[in-house]
Amino acid sequence: MFLAVLDTSFASYKAFLETILQKEDVIYMISELTFFPLHTKNLFAVVLQKGYCQMTEARESLEKKRREIQKMFENICDERFGWSPQKTRLFFSLIESLSKQSCLENCEREDSAEMVWEIQKLFFN
Repeated sequence: MFLAVLDTSFASYKAFLETILQKEDVIYMISELTFFPLHTKNLFAVVLQKGYCQMTEARESLEKKRREIQKMFENICDERFGWSPQKTRLFFSLIESLSKQSCLENCEREDSAEMVWEIQKLFFN
């Protein structure tokens, strides 16, 4: 049952990524990517932040889905921004790390707007 719920939340998370990565407003896109797990409590996004699972079947499923998400990121960012896979992985890793931090702190930090602005300058200027 856990895997079925995880699959459903993965589909929702994937649809979110496909939509948000196409947004023209890069600041909005970065902010939504960073705080999606905290705001939505999407099971897949939250479990992904933990990065591991004791159940072999669940862990393997998570790893496969994470690779699928990363490949989707690479394809969309290449098409939209002309980024190399390496630049996309850096962006993806930064967003994942900040998402995890926001989940662990269970709050949006006061400097999140400044942080999003800095990410925008690093990757989009």
